[in-house]
Amino acid sequence: MTFYREENEKENAFVPAKLSVSDLKRIYDLRERGEELRLHAPRVKMAEMPDFAYEGNSDLTAAERGTAVHTCLQQIDYRRIRGIGAADAANYIEELVLRAEDEGFLNRSAAASVNKALLAEYVTSALAQRIAGADEVRKEIPFTQLMEVEGSVTAVQGMIDCLIREGDKYTVIDFKTDEHPDPDRYRIQLACYAESIRRTFGSEPDRIVYFMKQNQEVQL
Repeated sequence: MTFYREENEKENAFVPAKLSVSDLKRIYDLRERGEELRLHAPRVKMAEMPDFAYEGNSDLTAAERGTAVHTCLQQIDYRRIRGIGAADAANYIEELVLRAEDEGFLNRSAAASVNKALLAEYVTSALAQRIAGADEVRKEIPFTQLMEVEGSVTAVQGMIDCLIREGDKYTVIDFKTDEHPDPDRYRIQLACYAESIRRTFGSEPDRIVYFMKQNQEVQL
C-alpha cells in the first residue's frame, strides 16, 4: 500500500474568477430554494480552515467541530487499522486525538470537541477497511481546475479528502459530518473532484460520500 459597499448592484454582480467547492455548494442551495444567484467579488471568499491555534475557544461552531473531525481523519494510519476490532478502535482513536493535540494539529478545545466514538465506529466500517486494503491511498489532495459556472469560465479550487486505487480503478472519497445528509448537495463537488482525477490519471473514478454521523456510504 502506498501513502502518500455596493454602488451599483447590477454592475457588480458577476461570477468571480475563483470559487471554492463550498461556493459551488452554496450555488446549488440557492437554486434549490429558488433564490437569485448573486455573487459579489468582495463577499466571495475561499473556504478557510478555522484557526485551532487560537486558545480559549470554548464554544466551537458545527463547522469547527467538523473540521476537527476532518483533522483526525487526516491522521489515520490505515495500515494500523486493517482488521481492527471495536475495543482496539476506541484505543486507537484515543491515542490519535491525544497525538494530534500534542503535535499542534488541534488545540485543547478542538480536541475535546472530537466525537471519538464516531471515529472509532468509522475505522471499523466497511469503507475504512476497504481503504486499508487498497493498493494506494492518498489524502488531502489539493486541486484547481477550470469549469463553466453560470455561463462564465471559473477556476474552482478544493481539497479531495481521500483517493484510493484498487488495481487500475480509482475512487474519490469525501467525508461529511452533516446532521441531515443530502447527497445531492455534493454532486457538483464530487463531479469536480472526479474530473480532476480523470485529467490527472486518465481514468474516470468512482465517487463516494461518507456521512460520518450516520455511518452511511453513498455512491454518486
